[in-house]
Amino acid sequence: MKQSLEEKIVRSASRLFARKGFHTCTMRDIATAARVSTGAIYHYFPSKEDVYLAIVQREYRRRREMIEAKKLENPSTEELVRSAVILLFQMAEEYGKAEQLVLHLRVPETPRLRKEVRQLREELLQYVADLVETGVRRGTLRSCDPTIAATALIGMGEAVAGRALMGPASEYVMENGPEQLATMAWHALRPDKVDGAEPVEIDPKDPPKQKK
Repeated sequence: MKQSLEEKIVRSASRLFARKGFHTCTMRDIATAARVSTGAIYHYFPSKEDVYLAIVQREYRRRREMIEAKKLENPSTEELVRSAVILLFQMAEEYGKAEQLVLHLRVPETPRLRKEVRQLREELLQYVADLVETGVRRGTLRSCDPTIAATALIGMGEAVAGRALMGPASEYVMENGPEQLATMAWHALRPDKVDGAEPVEIDPKDPPKQKK
């Protein structure tokens, strides 16, 4: 599928911001990197802040879309947890250092951007927390605070992936990190066995009755 002009601008700006920094870049620099006119940039984005927000919004949207696509496959809870963690690494590997804009939250010091990015992170956190809460309710995840669990999942995924992009052992971490981190996440969240038996998934439409 042919890349749209707007997407071309966003991708080029993402790489440019990661390499030179937000404050150093100008709209003309973005136009040059995207090989379009400065007028074309302003047609889609009124300011440099809007370009930055488009980058961050795209990355958060992609995270959610990829998890939703996995859910359509009707995976087990373990498969869904593993996939959510591994997707962070796949995206980091695909976008390279441009992804560090999101992973390390290099949010430019402007009130508007701080507010907008904080809201995006809260939306992602709530999305993951809802997934965890569903698993707890069904009995396929151990009892825990969904918000704390979601914060831990997102935080460890971003931290390790970000480290992999910068560290000397990046190739090793990118190759082995996804599965190992996914395994650790599942071991932390999987429900305890009862009397040696595997936990049974519960239909959310027919929750178990509490003992009186």
